[in-house]
Amino acid sequence: MPNPGNFHGSRLEFLLGEKPAYELAAAAGQGAEAISNIQRQYFKRYPIELPLNVEPTAEFLANVDDDAADVDIQEPDVDKLIPEEYREAVERMEARRAIVNFRKDQIQRWFKYQKAKTAHKNNDTKSKEGLPNPYEILTQKLIGQEHT
Repeated sequence: MPNPGNFHGSRLEFLLGEKPAYELAAAAGQGAEAISNIQRQYFKRYPIELPLNVEPTAEFLANVDDDAADVDIQEPDVDKLIPEEYREAVERMEARRAIVNFRKDQIQRWFKYQKAKTAHKNNDTKSKEGLPNPYEILTQKLIGQEHT
């Protein structure tokens, strides 16, 4: 059974909607910038505090403003908290940061996979130098087809 992926519902719809813009940016050598912008927009729509199995309301999604400044998460202030509260606040912040980085990596991998899948679907069998792909030649020999 194939892997169903990490993104479902409106999350998947959002990523699919951003796919053409990413493909154009990647073709122009701006893929990293496009991914960064998509990640920023994703987190505005789907905050880390919202579990993956919970959909945001249509009203919440309609009110997302991509041009609004991102909310800065304040570091805990060691002078305002007792040591135990400070330690707990730092642990929560580190856990949140780890989840954000993990989700960013998931988004980046999703787009790279989609790009590779599109290239495969388009039967992109030529290497960057215009030479035949050696794997394509091997596959054709193994299945008994003649290389063209």
